[in-house]
Amino acid sequence: MSKALTGVNEESFTRLAALKDGTMENILDLLGSAMYDDTQLAQDVAANTSAIATKRHIADSYTKAEVDAADALKRNAADSYTKTEVDAADALKRNIADSYTKAEVDTAAALKRNAADSYTR
Repeated sequence: MSKALTGVNEESFTRLAALKDGTMENILDLLGSAMYDDTQLAQDVAANTSAIATKRHIADSYTKAEVDAADALKRNAADSYTKTEVDAADALKRNIADSYTKAEVDTAAALKRNAADSYTR
């Protein structure tokens, strides 16, 4: 009489049969001297751990998207001036202390004589 092994997690057997090609065979004989070897698995885990160690640390580096976004905010040399270029252009501007504004020149010019209806000396 057979009993169901439902819920059994671990057991030790001297004979464990399974149906193979129409006959019941001892599974332990089918397995022979097969053993579990996790050497390759351990090597793979070690290699993976090493690879992970070389990856970037989020706290002290930027993603490609972050770098691209920051780079997009940089000036475009074709349509902007450097500080040196601006300073050089600014040096050519008038000095307020020793030059007149447009309004001052216009006012002074309005006070000048009209050459068409005045005499020269």
